[in-house]
Amino acid sequence: MTWNKFTVPSGKSFAYYKVIRSQTKDNPLYPEDGYIRYDSNLDFTSYTDESPLQGKTYYRVCAILDGQKRYCSNVVKVTITETSSSSETEQEEEVVKQPRTTPTPIKATELSDSTKALLDNIATEFLAKVEAKFGSTSSSAKNGFLTSIIAQLDKLGKRSTKMKPLITYLNAKIEEQIDPLNEIQEILKVE
Repeated sequence: MTWNKFTVPSGKSFAYYKVIRSQTKDNPLYPEDGYIRYDSNLDFTSYTDESPLQGKTYYRVCAILDGQKRYCSNVVKVTITETSSSSETEQEEEVVKQPRTTPTPIKATELSDSTKALLDNIATEFLAKVEAKFGSTSSSAKNGFLTSIIAQLDKLGKRSTKMKPLITYLNAKIEEQIDPLNEIQEILKVE
């Protein structure tokens, strides 16, 4: 999958790309479908799924800006089927949504200002406790803890459609505290 380098609107700053994959929805979105790649390099413009799933899979990439504003690409459908005469697989790729000529942000929530203020307070109190527990330096333990909290909140959001916007907003606040460079260092660590 390849795409053009994202053009950052003036007055905004690029945070990261997320590559999203789904086998259940033809319009994959984060956090509902999770993500399979996260990259803070603006020049990151292609991705190959090293563990493709059998059957139909839908992919898209989203550019996330400061403030969690999202600009998402068109959706690409990839179908992988195993041939009956050999163990090789056949792959078919098809664009299922027309690309947008101008990026359209996906709103993280449709929450009232008072609800956002309440969630901001909850997130601030929680993150203060995390800082007290792990310290102000980024660490793999802190990142792992925050990632597990996001996963737990995602599960809660999937059980209740009323909770989904609240969870999305909270997770965006928590994600801001995860250091992507620390994640990369942990992956590339040699022991």
